[in-house]
Amino acid sequence: MQNIYSIILLLIVLVSCNSQPLDDFHEEGNGLVRSITETLKPIHTREELLKAAPRLKGLFNDLVSVAIEANEYSYYHPESERINLSPEDHYLSDALREELNRVCHIEGGREIVEKCQEESLHRLDAFLSKSKKS
Repeated sequence: MQNIYSIILLLIVLVSCNSQPLDDFHEEGNGLVRSITETLKPIHTREELLKAAPRLKGLFNDLVSVAIEANEYSYYHPESERINLSPEDHYLSDALREELNRVCHIEGGREIVEKCQEESLHRLDAFLSKSKKS
């Protein structure tokens, strides 16, 4: 669970840049965070969470893909300038954290959410391990 917070923070930090392509990554990442949050909001039972699991898995995978692409872009375009996070970025992150915490308190919720995140977290971990070796 802590890993998804790391993904969100990594994405926000990586894409909070001033150049147009990185602004695009930033907006795409924010849109995915909004989509995950909106997908979680109506969930109040284990059955609802299981029904939403495929969509959540896809959204988590998309979020990691954007984070990886933004990181690669930043690596090859070091001239891109970083900017400060906006209040909206903090709001989106906090809203997602609240929804994840709420859903994880549903019986079996934590395990279902972790299963939805598993593939994307492995991809992110492999990317970060590879990046450290470079």
